[in-house]
Amino acid sequence: MAQRRDIDISEFETRLRQRRAELWEDIRRELEKHEDQQFTDLIQQGADPDDRSVADLLVDLNLSEISRDVDELRAIEYALARIRAGSYGICQSCGRPISVERLRAIPETPLCIDCQTRAEERRDTRTPSL
Repeated sequence: MAQRRDIDISEFETRLRQRRAELWEDIRRELEKHEDQQFTDLIQQGADPDDRSVADLLVDLNLSEISRDVDELRAIEYALARIRAGSYGICQSCGRPISVERLRAIPETPLCIDCQTRAEERRDTRTPSL
């Protein structure tokens, strides 16, 4: 794949690296909170079942935040790899350039807006409704 010459790759690389550093800090902070066992008093033996369910919910929320951050971190690492490979800004599905506006909004995106829309539509049709 040819490297795009119509965008300033260094702008996006800088933004991606900054966001990666922010995510690592967020992940570290969330893990420290979890490690500090801030919910120990809620989950100790003999605690009210409602207190234990609140503690479980709080732990689950922290873990889902970490999971979301890790997913974004993976997308950023993949975008940085595409920069190194010279394919950044090229849709991984159709091979067309991703718009600069889309890259500015979501610098880690691997798909153009059309391919992203199609992917979401396919995912929606496979998700059963209640």
